[in-house]
Amino acid sequence: MKANNNLIIEKERLLLVEGNGDRDFFRCLLSDIGIENIQVVCFGGKDSLTSKKGFIDELSVILLSKEKVDIKVVGIVLDADLSQIDSRIDKVNTFIEKINSRKIKNLFFEKIKKCGTFTKNKTKIGTFIMPDCKNQGMLETLCIKSLEQEPIFNCIENYISCVTGILGTLEKVDKRKVQIYIAAKTKDCEEKNIGHAINSEMFDLSHNVFNEIKDFLTIMSQI
Repeated sequence: MKANNNLIIEKERLLLVEGNGDRDFFRCLLSDIGIENIQVVCFGGKDSLTSKKGFIDELSVILLSKEKVDIKVVGIVLDADLSQIDSRIDKVNTFIEKINSRKIKNLFFEKIKKCGTFTKNKTKIGTFIMPDCKNQGMLETLCIKSLEQEPIFNCIENYISCVTGILGTLEKVDKRKVQIYIAAKTKDCEEKNIGHAINSEMFDLSHNVFNEIKDFLTIMSQI
């Protein structure tokens, strides 16, 4: 996956997310809770966050330019997927090491020790590992949880159970469940991502499953 930003930094608080769908989701979520001082930027997947000639180079060029906005806070959102939370924090700390090595004036990040919190340095950084800084999963895990009391939830579960019985174990089951739900709710039957679903109000952002990530964003907007 490749970042698709035409990156221009406009705000002092940057929220870095994996894909275009995640970017659309967080823009909607920030709007829903009335936060306007955070810019959402897609870095194009976990590997691009730390790889050579990846997002870190694009970001560094901007931060070294004369036109740059001084950054106060950076938040990084990653999916845990099947990894442990500590391994994702290590990924973010590798990003921190590499951005610090560029020696950008007035920009130095402390390493992150705990998910869901921000460092205390002048330029603060924090990470939130989806779905909840504790368990394996992804953004779609929260979205599916928000449907558990809806009649369609059982239909989705039955479909996955049927397919699994025929094909065996499936990867990224929650992502598949979200795609099933989107396909059912999309009138034109065109392939749509999580960003489209959020923009189309297919998920209730007021549901309490989103409270922890909202708290993270609220803190980010205020520190």
